[in-house]
Amino acid sequence: MYKVLLVDDELLVRIGLKSMIDWTHLGFQIVGEAGNGEAAYEKYIALKPDVLITDIKMPRKDGLWLIREIRKDNLDIEIIILTCHEEFDYVREALRLNISDYILKAEMEESEIEQIMLTKKKKLDKRAHQPSTPPPDEHLLTTTQIHNQMLILLLNNKHSIEYVTDRFHDFGYPNQGERYCFMIMDFETYLKHNTDKQGKYADILASIMQIIIGRFANVGIQCIAKQFGKTITYFLMAKNLSQNALEKIAADHKQCILDYFNVKYKSTNTVIYTTLLETRNNIEQLYNASDLLFYCELDQHLSPASIYTKSLQGKITISKTFTNAICDNLTEDNIDKTMNVLKEIKDLFTRHHNSPTNTKLMLIHFIDDIIKQCNLYLNNGHEEFLDFQKELLNATDISESMDIIINFIKAMQQFVHESNVDNSDLLIQKAIRYIEEHYHKKIYLEDVAKSIGISKYYLSNLFKKVKCVNFSTYLNQVRVEQAKTLLKNPLLSTAEISERVGCGEPQYLSKLFKKYTGETISEYRTRTSGKRV
Repeated sequence: MYKVLLVDDELLVRIGLKSMIDWTHLGFQIVGEAGNGEAAYEKYIALKPDVLITDIKMPRKDGLWLIREIRKDNLDIEIIILTCHEEFDYVREALRLNISDYILKAEMEESEIEQIMLTKKKKLDKRAHQPSTPPPDEHLLTTTQIHNQMLILLLNNKHSIEYVTDRFHDFGYPNQGERYCFMIMDFETYLKHNTDKQGKYADILASIMQIIIGRFANVGIQCIAKQFGKTITYFLMAKNLSQNALEKIAADHKQCILDYFNVKYKSTNTVIYTTLLETRNNIEQLYNASDLLFYCELDQHLSPASIYTKSLQGKITISKTFTNAICDNLTEDNIDKTMNVLKEIKDLFTRHHNSPTNTKLMLIHFIDDIIKQCNLYLNNGHEEFLDFQKELLNATDISESMDIIINFIKAMQQFVHESNVDNSDLLIQKAIRYIEEHYHKKIYLEDVAKSIGISKYYLSNLFKKVKCVNFSTYLNQVRVEQAKTLLKNPLLSTAEISERVGCGEPQYLSKLFKKYTGETISEYRTRTSGKRV
């Protein structure tokens, strides 16, 4: 299975490419994706893909920069560029960099992409059966090149562990009898919010890396290190390596870097192992640790115990209760209630340590849900609120993500206060939300009225005025619509469905169904399933 890295600043393009063809069937696996050249290069170093599919025009570093950097290290990787007609000059430049193929975005077709990938697979299969090129003479390599080569050997399982230990021996690094682990320093959050250091961050990080290598050497720890974008990864080797010692060293390093450069960062280390084989077999822990830094504050050092007990979990969701509470507070202007809800959401993600990408996508959907509930105010559409979703994609940690949500809510509150919306519309909106959340129970007009703080008589009149139907009719319509959805499951009986939608006796549901749809339940199931149930 050959590895593919997918790079495009448009999320929809990446989603489209991933879903357009069956990659596994063709012999490929998409192991990573990125939205700009800088992030893509970091993932290239970590993942060592066999194929790169990249856009040309992207923010930060573009596709041409990415190709040039990769070609310095790898002449064999297959590179396919995504382009538009008007980018021909860029394509011509890319061709000079020995790309394999290009795909026109506007004309992407499943058959074309499959054919290109099958061609790439043939080339990769052929290359895999050729003898590998012997490594260059280590005496001709710079220290930086040696560090790069050693880390690549550890991060990529292409070579056998015997080959790795031999190379460690060749370069004078201990390959047995030591204790080993990785340590990561993440400067991205700090640098993003300190613009005075952004332009010279590469020089600053290069200096920091050399200082830290020296400080490790002073306490008897050998290390190799490499800068990946705005992070530095160290591989540590020493007989006396221990977690307690590392945490003390990490605290000392943080103070040193603050004193020298006035720079802050987050850090973590992986479990300490006694062999290179164990270290390499558990390399996934390094990537998990890197992702978990998303939930750390500046100056915090995340221990391996946290990585195990708070390892990345499956996708979680933001409860509809949170969305409803935020929307209610938009009209009540209660900032304390709003902040309490957002604190609960932040704590939810921090506890579960969802992957950073999934967390940001959940928060993007959260904004979308709030906007949908506020359609009452946004009749003409206000696309400026979508800018907050774009900001979330580039958030570097959970705190920044929540700050973006707070700014969005403040903007929504201001807009709501400036909108002239009839109070009756707001009350009916709350009533409908209550019905949608409780239709499966026995609820009455009085229950709904109490939930929104008005009398049942007033609510009854509002339903007739705003929805042009009475309360019971609206409730029955909701139950019938929910029943329609459940009837698509042939394993559910009418009695079970009736219970789930709050109708109790199945005869009552049958009566309502016939009244509001004009069909019996059996007729509906036959028509929608194409067979009798």
